[in-house]
Amino acid sequence: MKSSLCQRRIPKIKFLTLAWALVHTLAAFAAGTEVTSAAPAASAVGDSRHASYGEVIAARIKSHIRVDSMPADNVAAEVFVNVESDGTVLSAKLVRSSGNPDWDAAVVRAVEATEKLPLDEHGHIPRSFSLVFWPRDSPNPAALSMTLDGRSFIASQSEIAAYQSAVKSLRAGRFDVAATLFRDFISQFPSSGYMPRARYWLGNAQFAQRQFEAAQESFRSLLSSLPIDHPLRSEVLLSIANSQLELGSRDEAKQTLQHLVDGYPQSAAARLAQERLHTLQ
Repeated sequence: MKSSLCQRRIPKIKFLTLAWALVHTLAAFAAGTEVTSAAPAASAVGDSRHASYGEVIAARIKSHIRVDSMPADNVAAEVFVNVESDGTVLSAKLVRSSGNPDWDAAVVRAVEATEKLPLDEHGHIPRSFSLVFWPRDSPNPAALSMTLDGRSFIASQSEIAAYQSAVKSLRAGRFDVAATLFRDFISQFPSSGYMPRARYWLGNAQFAQRQFEAAQESFRSLLSSLPIDHPLRSEVLLSIANSQLELGSRDEAKQTLQHLVDGYPQSAAARLAQERLHTLQ
């Protein structure tokens, strides 16, 4: 009789695993997990179908750039900007010199002269972010300095737009479309700073489609590529455990959860792992 009861419990546990994983994924978006802390997100603004939000901000600032003579070299200056919640500029600081003092000063003055930056389509703006400006057109005339999972990197407008498009599909529950878009992103931008998150969300999109073996493979591959101190490692371990449970590998899942708890005891994922271990006793 006891064995029969255990057999009946397993499908329920598996169902709760899938439901919990999907809720956890969507809750992460609702909590702003995908809002990069150092740059505007690439989303459409107003009636401009092709300009990203970052491009709109960059264009507003560039309209205020005044320089007596353009630098001979197409060198980039990066400025770090702090703003109020309504877009009012509080400060602008040069964080990476172009090597040309005139161009550096012109960019900083342009940010200060702009005074107030536009909000995104939802009425928001990051409170701090970096922008990179070149004197003349380049493949990335206003590339953005991004920070995600504690890592900073420079991303092109097309890179940001492709990533955000995939994220938007995942957030909307279009998991098949999201998986395709994330695969395309991974292929097109193999060196992107978004790569860990793109691979992580690909695994989540596969999991949501009940492609558990593919999801586990995606998560394991990602885990092997992450530095030991990367904050995403705990989340990936939890995702591997969820995939193992869905595949019926209960003992392996318990080992993975315990490894997560032991290795990353202070993480939010570890607290969830402890709850899962208690459920699986």
